Amino acid sequence: MQMICDPTWYIVYTKRLLEKKVMQQLTKRKIDHYCPMARMKKHENNRIILNHKPLFPSYVFVQGNDNQINSLSRISSILSIVHRFKEPAIISNEEIKGIRNFVERYDNVLLEKTQLFVNHFSDTTQAGPVQQEEGNYFINLHLPSLGYILKANIGLESVKPADVLFLNGEYQAFTSKVAN
Repeated sequence: MQMICDPTWYIVYTKRLLEKKVMQQLTKRKIDHYCPMARMKKHENNRIILNHKPLFPSYVFVQGNDNQINSLSRISSILSIVHRFKEPAIISNEEIKGIRNFVERYDNVLLEKTQLFVNHFSDTTQAGPVQQEEGNYFINLHLPSLGYILKANIGLESVKPADVLFLNGEYQAFTSKVAN
């Protein structure tokens, strides 16, 4: 019996501000890719302005086999494939799913650098409970193989006793201990 596995996710480093151009070229070549875009809400003149910007500036996640990944060097806007310890950096499907769901659900997502864990995969992608810092409420998504935490400032009105977040391929509940 032959096992079918998903192609691997890699990270490519692009020229500054050319993530969208790289995504167009990857689409043209029929190579799966993902560039998480953070929705940033800004209050200006009694209006809310919504702006989208890359969550990981100058980086695009690319899913493909060895031939597809090797062909990326022919795209002029891609500077390199990101390497870790002389090997291409690989990101788990669960981390990609976690990022997708986190940025779809929350606005004003920020990146926070953390310790890099090389041999950790899907079972370590986790969201913590709602945390309070300086009167603000946050939820975090830990991405150990990337060495980052995604952090979303959530309003108290959106904190429910049992909230739901998509992680590790399924919806999981976490309990908020911040509500009075």
